Amino acid sequence: MLYEKINILIIGNGFKVEALAKKFRTNPNVEKIYITNYNSFESNFCNYIDIRENDITGLLKFAIENNVNLTIPVSEVAIKNDIVSFFEANGQNIFGPVKHACSILFNKAIQKKLLYRIKAPIPKFAIFNKMQPVREYLKTSVFPVRIFGNENESQNYICTTESKALNCAEKLINSGETDIIIQDYIFGLPTTTYFITDGYSILPINSALNYIFKSDDNAVISKDIGSYSPDYRITNSINENLLQIGQNIISSINSRGNSYMGILGIEFIFTNNNFYVTNLTNFMKDSDAHAILNSVEDDLLKMFYSCINGFFADEYSKICTNNLYSVSVIAQSSYDNNKEEKPYEDDDFDISPNTKNSRHIFNKNSSFMITKSASTLSHARKLVYNELSEISTKFEYKKDIGLNSSRI
Repeated sequence: MLYEKINILIIGNGFKVEALAKKFRTNPNVEKIYITNYNSFESNFCNYIDIRENDITGLLKFAIENNVNLTIPVSEVAIKNDIVSFFEANGQNIFGPVKHACSILFNKAIQKKLLYRIKAPIPKFAIFNKMQPVREYLKTSVFPVRIFGNENESQNYICTTESKALNCAEKLINSGETDIIIQDYIFGLPTTTYFITDGYSILPINSALNYIFKSDDNAVISKDIGSYSPDYRITNSINENLLQIGQNIISSINSRGNSYMGILGIEFIFTNNNFYVTNLTNFMKDSDAHAILNSVEDDLLKMFYSCINGFFADEYSKICTNNLYSVSVIAQSSYDNNKEEKPYEDDDFDISPNTKNSRHIFNKNSSFMITKSASTLSHARKLVYNELSEISTKFEYKKDIGLNSSRI
């Protein structure tokens, strides 16, 4: 139990940072919230600091000088610079995984091998670093296949023919990728179930079905377009299997002499009444965070402290969530700020937009998210799209988020 006001530092940017800040601002124990990267979003209740995410010495100095009680790194850059070990060594409370525990998340080749070793249901895959074995493998492959780099997820291709697959593989190898993964393509949208863990005990939070965007040639995938939570298709049996997979992952990391503390996401795709694990994440996706955290009824701050202090398994046997559905939609503005009216300014829009009796105009290429919760998925979806329809700006967004999953 927390008895004094505390200050929080969140390292990172994007909608997941907004979601954390929104959750913490309603906690009576929180005094100040500091956030790196001013450009992530505008708000009148957060304090922005101009320190790079890889400047862990500068971040530590700021935390000490400003009486920061809890630091939460959601930035991969900060985690790869081992900010967690550095802060811990200097007596700072920090909720997140150490660098070495994240190797299976940041290195896709290691991740695939670990999932195979613990017998998680995964698509057939192979790892290559030269073109000749790629050519041999593709001769007997069933298309489409998915080809992606070991570390750079932005280079992610769906290839429907052998020639296209060869071109994509060669492009990845020529770009300097040490390993490329060729994987059977599983049709469907990815769902992610998120867990909180202290490195030993692991408990599920909730699930979110994530929508994606494909280019005209069906090659490059763009994620984080929107989501809804929870995914009502998940059965108790699947939840039990996912929990066991999560526990096996944590145990495997522990066997290597590391401990993974933080939030772990297990991404999977349904197909023919089965599911295949396709990816692991070290925090919530931008498109999922608002919807997931909207469902959490337990004190998130207390849970984080329980993990840091080693009391998580003793204090929690489950994470309490509400029975609401949430729908999140990310929109990209195409407003030209050299014409027409000045951009609309609302410090709190990205976190809790309210378009009643107001006009919203955004800078060109800016993006924003609207999340709504309701007792049914259809009602939450209606609330989101009604609000989007009231925004007087040219922008693009996916219009089928939250529709019945049979149409996916």
